[in-house]
Amino acid sequence: KDSILLKAFLAIVMLSFGIWGVGDFLTPGMDPNVAITVGKTDISTDEVEQHFHQDLDRFKQSLGAHRADSSEIRRTVLAGTVDKLTHVAAADAVTKYMGLVITKDRLRDTIRQQAAFKDTNGSFNQLQYTQALANNGLTEKMFVGMVMSDLRRQTILQPTAENASAPAPLIDALTAYRGETRIADTLLVSAANIPSPPTPTDDILKKVYDQNIATFTAPEYRKVTAVVIRAADLVTPDSLPEDQLKAYYDENIAHYRDTEKRHVAQLIFESKEQADSAKALMAPGDHLADIARKAKLSPPVDLGDLTRGDPLVKMLGSAYDLPVGQVSDAIQTDLGWHLFEVTAIKPEQTVPFVAVEDQIRKSVAEDKGTDALYDASTAMDDGVASGMSMDDLAKKVGGRIVRIAAVDRQGHDPNGLEAPGLFDNQHFLETAFNTAAGGTSKLMEIPKGYYVLTVEAVTPPAPRPLAEVRKDVSAIWEKQTRLTAAQDAATKIAAEIGTSVQVSEIAAKDKTISYAQLGPLTRFGEGLNGAHMVDSKRVSPELLGKLFAAKPGDVVTANVVDGAVVARLREIVPPADVGDTAKIRAQIAESVKEGIADDLVSEMSLAFASRYPARLNNATLDRLASGAN
Repeated sequence: KDSILLKAFLAIVMLSFGIWGVGDFLTPGMDPNVAITVGKTDISTDEVEQHFHQDLDRFKQSLGAHRADSSEIRRTVLAGTVDKLTHVAAADAVTKYMGLVITKDRLRDTIRQQAAFKDTNGSFNQLQYTQALANNGLTEKMFVGMVMSDLRRQTILQPTAENASAPAPLIDALTAYRGETRIADTLLVSAANIPSPPTPTDDILKKVYDQNIATFTAPEYRKVTAVVIRAADLVTPDSLPEDQLKAYYDENIAHYRDTEKRHVAQLIFESKEQADSAKALMAPGDHLADIARKAKLSPPVDLGDLTRGDPLVKMLGSAYDLPVGQVSDAIQTDLGWHLFEVTAIKPEQTVPFVAVEDQIRKSVAEDKGTDALYDASTAMDDGVASGMSMDDLAKKVGGRIVRIAAVDRQGHDPNGLEAPGLFDNQHFLETAFNTAAGGTSKLMEIPKGYYVLTVEAVTPPAPRPLAEVRKDVSAIWEKQTRLTAAQDAATKIAAEIGTSVQVSEIAAKDKTISYAQLGPLTRFGEGLNGAHMVDSKRVSPELLGKLFAAKPGDVVTANVVDGAVVARLREIVPPADVGDTAKIRAQIAESVKEGIADDLVSEMSLAFASRYPARLNNATLDRLASGAN
């Protein structure tokens, strides 16, 4: 069922995007390094691939990784990626045609206001900024270009969104629909209060059993044997001699050498004149903190320990090599003018072998285990192809035998418990139930390992005998009988209630019935606000539909979870523009406004894309969709 729904969803998305998500035309013979051309702008294959994999990872996380490895999903996600990139490029083309310019001040302020680049005091932190770019594989030039492009698009799109408005008649209608309530007098005829029915005959139980045969049918079970190989089992850390570890240490000594670190602080200024004026306040022996105090500036920003290879060091330039305590001259970057000071130096150090021996032992074991795993997987494939038994195969490759006596598609044994021995939550059950009886699966991958399985036997679905489930069948019959009696009683009571009868008096005469006022109740089954509690046992979609279609004084009946309800509508309460209703109206108005704004921006984006149509490199996009290199 899930698979059908997923495929239907993908089909709808693919239709909405067309072939690749835009009104494009396919161009043969394009440069393989260019995936999309919009106007005069080329979008490289590398850029499309990077965005595609980011979008695909997010999509996999939303579905669960085990359900997201298919060509349908890859094509659907790629369609969305192409659609996004082409619309962005078209909007950029419009901004360039209009000659929109973003000032350096606006660009700098936008970057400095990003929460990701601020420290705990809410101030822009140069180190966080540089590290964030590095973590996302961006140079400062790339990031500044992205922000500049985004600001240009905002300039032409944001006014349209901000000027969207929600029509008052629409808001009034939606608020009335959402806020209108009903008050009703109700009688709950609970099935639990109905007297126990007489003991059912065998014929009655047989009929109930046959009507609910699916409930009493045991699922298909499979007896499965698997051979599992894991890198960690093939090469263990304790099996490695010390001379191998020492050789690894010597070959990779650079990894265990802690390079020189310099602790750097900075002050940031709007102009060179401000930086020079501040430095002019220095007296012999002064540091940045003294300059900040004399110039009445915020304390210096601590950039932490930096090595020569850190991205931030490029910004420092020659200031990185200053002696401890010396303040640099003013240095310019895209973010302003800086004074730097090296406050401390940690000299280069080498970690001794004994301190990292355990770490190396584990690392080398993992590497050798990976190599051994490749050889073992090849041998396992050959063994399966030659018809080798699972026991012989395990001996040949050094694998572990896993035997599961009986498991259903949900991973349960015949007692309803989790079948012992399951080890691959993603694909094992699917593989076991897609392999024919007596057959052997293909080589299956698991984290740092592989396995193959054989289906030894299949037990087909079979109904459990009536004698075995007689108690459960009797319980179903009794529940159905009580519910039917409750519904019949409710129908009879409804026929006898007139407009002058006090509903509460009926409950006072019959202990199997309980009275309660229901409401004010919205058409969604909720109380109007926190002060109006709703008895959920008296509410069902059927009752809500009938109450909101009734006139005051009308009597209706409806089934509920534990019986039936008789309800006489007392009052239709129109929404009042006060309290929670006023808040609801404001929320609806804001939601409608946002929806209209989104529609307007979408229409503008489509118009831009129409003016600057996309040309797609079909061969390149097909390669990305298929996952081929």
